[in-house]
Amino acid sequence: MQNPKKIAVVGSGLVGTLLAIYLKKRGHTVHVYDRSPDIRKINFTGRSINLVLSDRGVKALRDVGLDQEVLGIGIPVEKRAIHTGSDTVNEQFYGKDGEVIYSLSRGLLNKKMVDLAEKAGVEFFFGEKVWDVDLTTATISIGESERGEWTTHDYDLTFGADGAFSRIRHKMQRQSMFNYSQEFLNIGYKELNIPANADGSHKLDKNSLHIWPRGNFMLMALANLDGSFTCTLFMPHDGENSF
Repeated sequence: MQNPKKIAVVGSGLVGTLLAIYLKKRGHTVHVYDRSPDIRKINFTGRSINLVLSDRGVKALRDVGLDQEVLGIGIPVEKRAIHTGSDTVNEQFYGKDGEVIYSLSRGLLNKKMVDLAEKAGVEFFFGEKVWDVDLTTATISIGESERGEWTTHDYDLTFGADGAFSRIRHKMQRQSMFNYSQEFLNIGYKELNIPANADGSHKLDKNSLHIWPRGNFMLMALANLDGSFTCTLFMPHDGENSF
């Protein structure tokens, strides 16, 4: 048991929620801030990708006793199904008999992780925009707008888990002698959907990660519990076959 600290985690995504649970189980007071509304109270749709949870991820959950909770909302995936055309499907198993990864809806998993973090005693503050952090004192500044009035909150430690356009990372990058680089890929993605059959069953093998490779673009599909598949189309931003 470490000396209890008051800790802020900025970002309530998958990283932030799991980190918060780890810290709470170490005996700390943990507050999670997120500028977005509570994901459990909104309709999570749109530009997303289903996740595959491998043994490494399962271990991270098992270490805090949550692996069975999360695996209960996943579908075991034992192989890739490569659709090469002309009704030909090549199967590539991920491991030995019984070794699988798990297909999980990102939105459903995020909602589950917030529930589990709250159950562990983590306190969440949704709709709170963190604009700045003092890297020396771990004090965070919150307000409605970047140029408006801010209120400060003191912590012993602050963790940044706020993803793309992170305000915590932005402040770190402004420090003297801080090296960083950023590169953008010429590949974008779009979420598509294969609905379930009328009886609620899957149209394809639910225990496969389906891939349609087509040169410089590809489609992949992972099963959901409701009989549908979440598909992701990967294509270049520019060119003949592109967005």
